[in-house]
Amino acid sequence: MTIEAYIASLKTMQKDLPKKVDEIILKNKGLIVGMLKFRLYNKGTDGNGMLIGRYSKNTIPIKIANSQKTSFITLRDQGHFYAGMFLEARKNEYVIDSTDRKADLLVQIYGKSIMELTKEQQDNVVSNIIDPDIQKYLNGLSGSIEIDL
Repeated sequence: MTIEAYIASLKTMQKDLPKKVDEIILKNKGLIVGMLKFRLYNKGTDGNGMLIGRYSKNTIPIKIANSQKTSFITLRDQGHFYAGMFLEARKNEYVIDSTDRKADLLVQIYGKSIMELTKEQQDNVVSNIIDPDIQKYLNGLSGSIEIDL
C-alpha cells in the first residue's frame, strides 16, 4: 500500500468511526442497559452515584410482604419499569429510557440521572466494550506501507 493510499484509508476510517461506535453500542445495548438495572437494584443509586432514597416506614412492611428489598429504593416493584428499558443513539448521544408508563413520573420524582450510567460505568463501556471492537476494526484496516525506491 502506498503512503497516499494509507492516508486515504485513515481519512475514511476517521469519518466512519462515529458510525462504528454507534454500531458497537447498539450491538451491546442489552449489556449496557443491564449495567444500569444492576446498579439500581443492587445499590439504589443514580448516575451521579447518589442514593435514590429510602423507603418510608409505611412502605417497608409492604416490601417485606412481597419479599422485596427494603434497605433502599430500587425502582423495581413489579418489574415493568426495568422490563421496558431500552437504549438508543440520538445524534452522538446515547439515551436509556423505558417504555413503562411510569417512566416519566419516576424521572420527574427521582431525577433524570436515574436513567444514566455513572462515570465508572461509562469508563467500563469504553474500555471493555468500545475499545476492543474499535481495535479490531483498526487492525482490519491497517496494511503494510510499501515504499518504492
